[in-house]
Amino acid sequence: MSLVVRGGKVLDPASGKQEVMDIVIDEGRITDVGANAGADASGDVIDAQGRMVVPGLMDLRAHIREPGEEYKEDIDTASKAAVAGGFTSIVANASGATPMDTPEMIEYVIRRGREVGLCEVLPAGAVTVGLKGELLAESAGLQKAGAVCLSEGVRPVSNSRLMRSALEYSCDFGLTVMAYACDANLAHGGQVSEGLISTQLGLLGIPHAAEEAAVARDLALAELTGARLHLSQLSCAGSVEQVRAAKSRGVQVTADVSVNHLNFTEKHVLGFNTNLKIAPPLRRVQDQEALIAGLEDGTIDAVATGHAPQSILEKDVTFGRASTGALGLQTALSVCLAVAKKHGISELTMIDRLTKGPADVLGRPHAGLNKGAAANLAIFNPDEEWVVESRQILSKSKNSPFIGKTLMGQVEKTIFDGRVVYSS
Repeated sequence: MSLVVRGGKVLDPASGKQEVMDIVIDEGRITDVGANAGADASGDVIDAQGRMVVPGLMDLRAHIREPGEEYKEDIDTASKAAVAGGFTSIVANASGATPMDTPEMIEYVIRRGREVGLCEVLPAGAVTVGLKGELLAESAGLQKAGAVCLSEGVRPVSNSRLMRSALEYSCDFGLTVMAYACDANLAHGGQVSEGLISTQLGLLGIPHAAEEAAVARDLALAELTGARLHLSQLSCAGSVEQVRAAKSRGVQVTADVSVNHLNFTEKHVLGFNTNLKIAPPLRRVQDQEALIAGLEDGTIDAVATGHAPQSILEKDVTFGRASTGALGLQTALSVCLAVAKKHGISELTMIDRLTKGPADVLGRPHAGLNKGAAANLAIFNPDEEWVVESRQILSKSKNSPFIGKTLMGQVEKTIFDGRVVYSS
């Protein structure tokens, strides 16, 4: 029995399609795409008129918390939040309570993701044993078990010699090393971005140099080794300029920015909203403008949610004591398209940064919505206005900075492997 998605505006970066079309799905794959492709097809029909139809989104950074911190989130609830936001692939971050530094841990996450069966859960293997930054993990074993990249999560690899070795070994296995660029000594104890706002709040600040110095080091090591480096969650204008220059020299570097850094600036922290205490911290308006320009011109390859569930125990405290992190999976597409509209970025470009861009970062094939591709897609109603409420959030934790805010556009359906796995 086939499934027809009829009359939606298809936005597919892989093929460049931007037009009203039908998509015919059978046995988990797209069997036809065209203006009247579904006219004679039998089976169930989804009326997508007035909707956007996009490839299933991919998130490069989701802190799933399982195993070890299931009271915050687990693979089941993270998958439900993901598909409610249009994501059909999420990279499970390596920085949980139980590091993904062994093949057994990688296999566990893959197995649990398949058991839940709502989306693809792709584990990131740890760079170092126990995320301690002292001894390299066995990257060969992690890759063989199914790790799609190497990452320390939001922990920087402070030892430059160790980082060089990690990049060199990654070349042997074709793995991207995802780096959180931060000089831990410069950032130590910081709560917000260093500057006027941190002074007003009376909080210790994290200087731009903490990120920019680390970016410079990692770019130098990537150029030295020829490895594939991915700089995750950039927040500073200086970092964007460094990446742009490195790409022009032929360095194999990619980068992403978080949804929150595209939407908020340091001024939004003035109310001491702990859901806006994130890593890296929110920066100045001029930094945000540079991030958006880098996203548009391709210097920044992807948007990542940075989805980091924290329970009320970690967030309903004073700002200084609160843990960093905010949810992102369910609201990302609405926010990103609003950012695109505000700043004159084409919808296709923004969808690229949420689909093909992340896949390219990992070196994974991305067939988009072409004939023969896996039937992974999302149907988005751009005219649906909604107020984000705690009861709508499918994550176990509710630490979204968008609670109480009105967003325009909402995912109505998500299809994974030809199955409707979410319907609003």
